[in-house]
Amino acid sequence: MRQFSLNKLGSPSRLDNFVPILNTRMTYVGIERQIVLHDPKLNVSHVLNPAAALVWATIDDEMSTSDLIHVLAEDLGVPSDSLDADVRSVLSQFLASEIALAEPLAEESADNATLELTGAGQAGDGHHASWHGRIHDLLGQCTLCPGIGVRSAAGVALLVRTNDEALQQHLDAVISCLPPSNATPSVTISTIDRKKPGPRRYRVFCDDVPISAMSSAAEAADRVLTELNLQTVARTTDRFIFHGGAVEREGLVVAVLGSSGLGKSTLAAALVQAGWAYLSDELVIVDPETLRVDAFPKALDLDQTSIELLGSPATIASESRGRKRQVLPSQFGATSSGGRLALMVLLDAPPGTTGPSGAGGTPSSSIADALAPIDALQGVLLNTFAQTMSRPNALRDLSRLCMAAPAIRVPRMDLRRACEAIQHAARTTTSRTKPDTRP
Repeated sequence: MRQFSLNKLGSPSRLDNFVPILNTRMTYVGIERQIVLHDPKLNVSHVLNPAAALVWATIDDEMSTSDLIHVLAEDLGVPSDSLDADVRSVLSQFLASEIALAEPLAEESADNATLELTGAGQAGDGHHASWHGRIHDLLGQCTLCPGIGVRSAAGVALLVRTNDEALQQHLDAVISCLPPSNATPSVTISTIDRKKPGPRRYRVFCDDVPISAMSSAAEAADRVLTELNLQTVARTTDRFIFHGGAVEREGLVVAVLGSSGLGKSTLAAALVQAGWAYLSDELVIVDPETLRVDAFPKALDLDQTSIELLGSPATIASESRGRKRQVLPSQFGATSSGGRLALMVLLDAPPGTTGPSGAGGTPSSSIADALAPIDALQGVLLNTFAQTMSRPNALRDLSRLCMAAPAIRVPRMDLRRACEAIQHAARTTTSRTKPDTRP
């Protein structure tokens, strides 16, 4: 997340004859006199402080740099010379970050796109037909072990299947908490054990499209679960999806967001042990209108350190899968079908530290800092999937969510203190919040 201000950089370019043009690809929203810009193509966001936002708002795609400085000086009632260097510095930053451009964005040619697609479709039709036949034969083997049936993830009907009985039992256990569905599967993820040792023994398919090959069942299991997440995100277009975990109590949800390795799953499990109900440890799925959070209750991914911190619950038996093992949420407490978002927790860690610590965690002078909406939006954007930001009015709706649901920042600390800080903030917040009683 880039921050911009009028006094951030020295040595500005002169840009005397430059006419800045706003990048039309950017979406934007204003919060408390600041501007948040988001580039959906690059999945990059920028924050403009009030002064830099004023420069951005004055750009009209026609004025030169000198004219823009003159207009700003008149509006502010100050001499042009007092703004000259600062405004040029900000414009230099805008150019470097593609907030402003030297020329308008070139529109893609529909004719060229059609030609490229037509060319791809005409090449190798006979080879494609025979390859499709081989795929069909391979996928037919999956009927030997069809699994536990269709499951629902945020309304997406999923079927996971394989011809490897041991792998199927493992996958069944991991997704057993997802609710069953009577719908026809919209996504079928299949794994074929070709029974031939080597780097491509296991083939993973999404529907009838091969997506990966690997040598072990453990690698195949990881790829299947990753694809399950990706397909859920890609097909859930009407809700926000954040990278994090979530727990619920009395209809109110606490979402724990943060980058990988900061201990989201461990905190979620510890909160469930403390009396909350489990919703998810990977995807937090929120309706932007009602703030309803859907359940995504797969087994939790935990490393050995976290498992020991949580009292060494039983893990799902499988081959060695590196650092992570799966633990059923029932090992910690109850599960939930959903609730209304009441508090967002943004996990933070000093440079060079990761994950939850034990009893001797790094102390912090500020246990749980309440965040202003603009600061919450910056943190939430870092944990929002790119597909979510591609929906219409995504940035506007996300800013509304950050104004409707309080947020706190929790630094790295020991697990007990982190839970206490979150529960204290949740009590303070939920005492003023009524749960969503709609089905």
